Amino acid sequence: MESLLRICWSIRKSSVRSYGSFYLYRKIAERNGMIRALREALPACWTEYFTLACYMVYAGDPLMYCEDWLKDTESYPVGSLSSQRISELLLSLPAQGREEFYGSWHAAHNDL
Repeated sequence: MESLLRICWSIRKSSVRSYGSFYLYRKIAERNGMIRALREALPACWTEYFTLACYMVYAGDPLMYCEDWLKDTESYPVGSLSSQRISELLLSLPAQGREEFYGSWHAAHNDL
């Protein structure tokens, strides 16, 4: 019996991930037009930016801890979001993509 409990615990510990917060943020972002605006403005990496935004809202901690949060949280498949990768993403964010995102999201809110 003890070995069965140990197996169940190891499966539970290794495979159970939090999904509620990401699901909530995704639904809100779909309704308010954020997902669509991100997809249009930053098609190659919108999931990474959205995941970073979710982490910032959820944890409020520095972005360098996002990878730890992501290990326990279900999200879009973004691969590694190590502090190095986050720095690369933020440095490579094109000004045009940022302006397109804000313009598209603003337009979505003006239609409401």
